[in-house]
Amino acid sequence: MKHPVDVHVGQRVRKGGLFSALRLIGNPSADDEGSVADDNGLIRVEGEMMLQRVAADEDSGDDQSGDEEGEGQDGDETAAGAEDVTGDEDDDMDDDQKTDDDALILGPPMLIHPTLDQLKALKFDGMAEAFVELQAQDSSDELGHAEWLSLLIDREVANQNTRRFQTRMRSAKLRYVGAAVEDVDYRTPRRLDKALFQQLITGRWIADSRNLLITGPCGVGKTWLACALGQKACQDNYTVLYKRMPRLFAELELTHGDGRFPRLFRSLVKADLLILDDWGPDRLNASQRRDLMEIVEDRYGAGSTLITSQLPIDTWHDVIDEPTFADAILDRLVHNAYRLELDGPSLRKMKNAEKPKNVDGDATN
Repeated sequence: MKHPVDVHVGQRVRKGGLFSALRLIGNPSADDEGSVADDNGLIRVEGEMMLQRVAADEDSGDDQSGDEEGEGQDGDETAAGAEDVTGDEDDDMDDDQKTDDDALILGPPMLIHPTLDQLKALKFDGMAEAFVELQAQDSSDELGHAEWLSLLIDREVANQNTRRFQTRMRSAKLRYVGAAVEDVDYRTPRRLDKALFQQLITGRWIADSRNLLITGPCGVGKTWLACALGQKACQDNYTVLYKRMPRLFAELELTHGDGRFPRLFRSLVKADLLILDDWGPDRLNASQRRDLMEIVEDRYGAGSTLITSQLPIDTWHDVIDEPTFADAILDRLVHNAYRLELDGPSLRKMKNAEKPKNVDGDATN
């Protein structure tokens, strides 16, 4: 396939030199010094992607050359003009010798602005950034087209994954955005089952639509662990939604009156992982029981629910405060759920105790 070639216009160019350059691009030859051709016929000369081939002299007997030098000049004047163009070359050199001595002249570098504009128009920002970086690196000239394309695609995939993760994190509205499973301290005395927690990190329980119940006294890190698992779920391409149960019930009551309940209900049901923080201790009223029943019913087998509570699981029946609803709700929440039952001193108190104290014995800020 022939590729368009920009020809340097600083010197006069013979048609033969231009056609020779086009033939060289279409059918590269190993005889041309300083040029390297790849499988696609693209020529690189000293790191540039364009090749301009210019004839250094003209035929002294060519009438067209005589016309370019000036009208009315005789054969001797034409030869003299050709001698001025070719410099030190002899007048009796034939066309074949002149073709062999054609100069390879580097032109301006290829314009990359249209390519960048097209990549950005397609929202391939990662590929555009990688393209600019590769253009600036001298070592990129040694890469083949397949390697270039692979690097551009890798950057674009990474960029899109990052954007999707950031979007999911914003939608999740986690209480502790910086919580991460890599920062979990297993040495803290709170009876955290390390083997089970590492199994939960894999996210298999979300893929299987199973639930997770985290219980324990105040300050042992229940909410932080839940947010860390939520952040990991966002990394694994799951949709996550965090809600504190007291505020959720207030929001549900409000949306019943202003007509926004269907929209809120869909967001609660469709999330791959729904985190309900701080279950209890207040007993549920009739409207709250009904709403909670509808949520767990639609999510059963379709998504995972993570609940944290200071109350032991065997007391949740009393919180629901109605035997029929309690049996139906807990049957869908508890029986297919993993359990993390934490116990130990408050981490907040431990951190405050570790702070240095001033001379009066008070903890410093």
